[in-house]
Amino acid sequence: MELFREALEDCYLNDLGYVGSRYSWSNKHQDGGFTKERLHKAIANQSWCDLFQTVCVHVLAAQTSDHKPLIVSCGISAWEESGLDSSPIQGARKKLEQCQTDLRGWNKRKFWKTEEEVRKKSKQREALQGRENSYNQEEI
Repeated sequence: MELFREALEDCYLNDLGYVGSRYSWSNKHQDGGFTKERLHKAIANQSWCDLFQTVCVHVLAAQTSDHKPLIVSCGISAWEESGLDSSPIQGARKKLEQCQTDLRGWNKRKFWKTEEEVRKKSKQREALQGRENSYNQEEI
């Protein structure tokens, strides 16, 4: 682990921090061997941090794995900042946006009740994972 830390330092890479659960992994043991760690991190160099000043790393609730996913949001649209707003790219962007709108509408019409259930269960899972310990592994 020390060599990894040294490599990060040698490459001038910094931890971007996190929002949400402090831990991104647990072994899910239901006994005295239970442990949890912050294994997953988003890292970047100073040039990247200067370019994306409003970066935020979110630790999400685990769905099926013992590892929690991370989402890095940069606060800007890559389409707009890329300078690639020319006609072919712009056309593809508009088609993708329309496809997204159509799929969201279809999803609401088809699965509105399921969505609500998933939202409720996700909140329950997040709350359980927030106080994760060896006694609530079965509930999670």
